[in-house]
Amino acid sequence: MSASSNKPLTSYPTYKSVSSSRLKSLYSDFSLQKQSNPAGFQSNLDWWRRTILHLLSTSGQPSSQDILVLHAESSLIDGLRCEELGVGRPLGIASVITELAASGVIMALTAFQTSGQSIYYSGSLPARLASYLVGRPLWWALEQLSVVGESSRESEENRWKRVQGDYVVVPLLEQAADTVTKHYRATPNLSLADSLYNMDTFRSEFASKALPNVTLSSTDVKVLIKFLERDRKVIVTEKDVLKFIDGDDEEETAKIVTQIDHGVLEMKLAINKLQSQIEDIQQQIEGRAAKIVEHLKRKRKEIALSYLRSRKQLEDLLSKRLRSLETIQATLLRVESAAGDIEIMKAYETSTTTLKSLLAHPSLRRDKIDETMEAMAEAAADHVEIDEAIRLGGEGVSAAGGTTIDDEELKQELQQMIDEREQEEAEAREKEALEKAYKEKEHREREERERVEQIVRERLEEEERERKRLLVESGRMTPVSEEEDKLWEERWRAAQAEKVAQAERDRQAERRRRAQWEDQEAQKAQLE
Repeated sequence: MSASSNKPLTSYPTYKSVSSSRLKSLYSDFSLQKQSNPAGFQSNLDWWRRTILHLLSTSGQPSSQDILVLHAESSLIDGLRCEELGVGRPLGIASVITELAASGVIMALTAFQTSGQSIYYSGSLPARLASYLVGRPLWWALEQLSVVGESSRESEENRWKRVQGDYVVVPLLEQAADTVTKHYRATPNLSLADSLYNMDTFRSEFASKALPNVTLSSTDVKVLIKFLERDRKVIVTEKDVLKFIDGDDEEETAKIVTQIDHGVLEMKLAINKLQSQIEDIQQQIEGRAAKIVEHLKRKRKEIALSYLRSRKQLEDLLSKRLRSLETIQATLLRVESAAGDIEIMKAYETSTTTLKSLLAHPSLRRDKIDETMEAMAEAAADHVEIDEAIRLGGEGVSAAGGTTIDDEELKQELQQMIDEREQEEAEAREKEALEKAYKEKEHREREERERVEQIVRERLEEEERERKRLLVESGRMTPVSEEEDKLWEERWRAAQAEKVAQAERDRQAERRRRAQWEDQEAQKAQLE
């Protein structure tokens, strides 16, 4: 059977991860294992905890849509029946509820709503010792000695009668509270009205955002508000007013709901109501306009006139509502502006107090400042005297050691080095210019030779073709065979290759002449 009509138990992760024999053990009455096999008992309990949390987080309770409140009743046991896996009803569910309540995973709804203390407050000394000092082994030992609790000695039937009821599920409640708080903090709340809600607007804003893929019920929302106010201290409430507060704000009025908050919330709700009315009136006007056109097409003038009169009345009502909306919005804006001015003045007062506190420091008195500055001037003068004494002493030592250096001689040597460097740079630039000019000249000459050779080659080929044609036509020469033509072509190519080789020899000779000229120039420079 399914705990929810839409999602069978066999689809739950906890059911998929266990064998059939293991599931039968989980569905049996394993309460006696608490004494005989504590580790196995704890393992079973952990499996049921994860199963119940998944059941609630997917709206799987058979008789309720509550997410944060577990209803321990017969419908829960029937919903956990799993006939398809051959295990039937869970026989140890009462022990599970008892242990989850004892460990703080769930808490009785009535106790949660009426308690004035946080759910994180530990009451009895045995519980504190067991939870914080020694741990679960001592807790188990204390149970054996009947120091704490005797629930494990009850029958499962009697235990079930005792634990039936409604329970707040703390892990899901904490998750929902974290999500709501994070969502509110992430939203840019620029005005006082943004931090104020009533029950309906709070549910509309956060019920579908608190937990993924589910919407909180009205009971869930009440539990969540109680937790946020009492345990997390994120909101304060008074009657139907809910106000998000800043824990860092030390102002007393920021942590209570004031008459200003009541007034601002009333204006906020009035604005929301008027906006809804205006939207509804606008839709009615559009509907009347469509009816007028429809009846005019059918020649029903009287009916069209009736709709026209109704539209006119709605338009007058829309104008009134718009004026009312503008008035309330303007009033709310002035109220929020005044509240913002109060915050600004508080910041000014804090800044002034801080500045005065700093200026009152003894180090900032006028006589102390003058004394400090005079001492600084004296220290600077002493530093100058010490530097001068060290410099004079160093010169005396240098003079005694015969290491006196003439500054004028150093300047002349430095200038000579600069001149030599400039001359080298000038020669390098001149050499670079000559090389560039020679390369450009060589490039132009090579291009010119190649061009002339190409022209000569083309002209020779043309003349040869013309000569052969004339000889053939005059009868003094028979057409040249392919072998003769090929032989003539090879001879011509050999002649061309010889020309290229000669040109390369000419270039090498030119390079040698240029290198000789550069050597002569270098020798002249050395002599100068």
